[in-house]
Amino acid sequence: EFRVSSARADNPFAKISTVYGSTARVIGGYSNGCLAGAIKMPKSGRGFEMVRTSRNRYYAHPALAAVLVRAGEALVEHSTLLYGDLAQPRGGPMPGGHASHQSGLDADIWFRTFSPKKRMSEHQREHLQGASVLRKNHLELNEKKWREEYASQLMWFAGQPETERIFVNAAIKRRLCKQFPGDPRLARLRPWYFHDDHFHLRLKCPEGEAACAPQEPAKGIECEEKDLAYWFSSEVIEKFSKSEPTPPFEATL
Repeated sequence: EFRVSSARADNPFAKISTVYGSTARVIGGYSNGCLAGAIKMPKSGRGFEMVRTSRNRYYAHPALAAVLVRAGEALVEHSTLLYGDLAQPRGGPMPGGHASHQSGLDADIWFRTFSPKKRMSEHQREHLQGASVLRKNHLELNEKKWREEYASQLMWFAGQPETERIFVNAAIKRRLCKQFPGDPRLARLRPWYFHDDHFHLRLKCPEGEAACAPQEPAKGIECEEKDLAYWFSSEVIEKFSKSEPTPPFEATL
């Protein structure tokens, strides 16, 4: 079975700077896979900017690249989307933090506004900081940081047929449940540890790619308080208060 730990010093995927092959193919799963035929996203496009490109993690399966480009065009009137980590040139495990993002079907999208009338400088691309949209109690949204355009972005991505699920902080899920009661798109929004300064988009396995290992589809809107209670428990909030995510957070995503 293919498996390489991102913690290993000899992890080869982080050292590879070139794409393999021209035919797109996912081999394995989101947290145990690799990618052929990746597309290198442009640093700037209509309605989007890539951030932290020095990490060389802005490669995507063509299906993901198409959704990200389409999102920029659809949402450009609100503000520029900021895309963080996608995948490495050949996918595989990344050093530090992520357990997923291995198949070219995952993308981190920041909760941060940027003027659509400006192009991002290289200094901004590398040094612009994200910011949590939560209050210090980790239970509620900070109304000074939360913007309605973030809700629009989340619901737009949740409505795309390619989307498998979106990982987002539970306080954000709770807000959208109240704002869009009964909306079937909410089933794709899944609470997860942290994810308060960005959300994590995950696409389904592309049609016809038998080597891609799918994830069990999300079921149910799960907007009742009993559905969200765990995420607001003292156990979880104590973990949220730590500055850096540690296993089992990203490691099980």
